[in-house]
Amino acid sequence: MIQTDVYRQTGIFTTIGIGDNPLLAKFALDLESKKNSDMKAEWRYEDVHQKLWSVENITDVWGIGRRTAIRLKRMGIFTMHDLAHANYYQLKQNFGVLGTQLYAHSWGVDRSFLGQKYKVKSKSIGNSQVLNRDYTRRNEIEIVIKEMADQVATRLRRSGAKAEVISLWIGFSMGYVDRSGSRGFHQQVLLQSFPKNLF
Repeated sequence: MIQTDVYRQTGIFTTIGIGDNPLLAKFALDLESKKNSDMKAEWRYEDVHQKLWSVENITDVWGIGRRTAIRLKRMGIFTMHDLAHANYYQLKQNFGVLGTQLYAHSWGVDRSFLGQKYKVKSKSIGNSQVLNRDYTRRNEIEIVIKEMADQVATRLRRSGAKAEVISLWIGFSMGYVDRSGSRGFHQQVLLQSFPKNLF
């Protein structure tokens, strides 16, 4: 079993979400697997009414942050069951494309397209993560950044490479735009001394 192998080799516990589509797998991972003793969960379309609609804290669901939840509450939508039975056209009018996506997600429908595996042409080594809720406390944000940096550092060591530039991009919650119109921010630093021809 993969979980056992990972634990034996690294000492790290892993959780698994399985679903009829990537969205349901993500919901299974976030909302159930972390609570199960075997750290696995499986969600199928027929489970949506029982498992997803029973979620009462709507911000526990991936893709729904605090600001979105406030706007939904103004429409009388407090739970995933409420969202699934809301007026589709009002959601679309109030949220635009996000409203149609929220409605589809409340029924377990994932409209994302998974194409063929992308072959990386870049010499960069990186990592990205979509968080299941808003992170507002500095210590929590630092933990996430450190964990991701550790993963990138491990991949660098395994490939025998060294970094020339370190770059960090942080995106805001889905649908949030700051005063300048930005959906996030980006910083990077060029390291002063590095060997050439790393790859």
